[in-house]
Amino acid sequence: MIIYLIGFMGSGKSYLAKQLAELTHSTFIDLDQVIVTHEGESISTIFENNGEMYFRNLESSLLRSVTKESLTIEQKKIVAEHPPSTYTFLACGGGTPCFNDNMNWMNEQGLTVWINPSSEVLVERLEKEKSQRPLIAALHSDGLKHFIEEKLKEREVYYSQAKVTICDTLIPIDEIFKSIIHA
Repeated sequence: MIIYLIGFMGSGKSYLAKQLAELTHSTFIDLDQVIVTHEGESISTIFENNGEMYFRNLESSLLRSVTKESLTIEQKKIVAEHPPSTYTFLACGGGTPCFNDNMNWMNEQGLTVWINPSSEVLVERLEKEKSQRPLIAALHSDGLKHFIEEKLKEREVYYSQAKVTICDTLIPIDEIFKSIIHA
């Protein structure tokens, strides 16, 4: 079963996917890392050199290919971090569900989980990581809060299509796993 973790940047998708994979001795895939490996450049550089639409199309293509048998050698190395198991936890980028019908596709392929901490938590986390995030790198604190609130409003229509929503990411990982599996 493929479990897609979606949510806003800084929500903890990659962290939780990795923790869930370790807990269940499952496969962990970070879609952003697949993209970086495929392109040989950072996400920021891809955005700067090629623009957002190039990135979104690439992201959609790799999202679909990463779960197929026809993986590239680089992708196979990423997937092979853990032996085959019942679950594959795939951490998506914050915008992944919002483009190219990705949300519908993920819902058809597996279980989607929206990691949805409060906007205050997101501001606190992202303030520390702005330089690594191309969409927010130039924003000041007030602008960051406004940006997060506006983007969350735009993306909620996609995120809310997830089959499971996790708001409290501070509970023990085994409780998060139970919430996902028993939803």
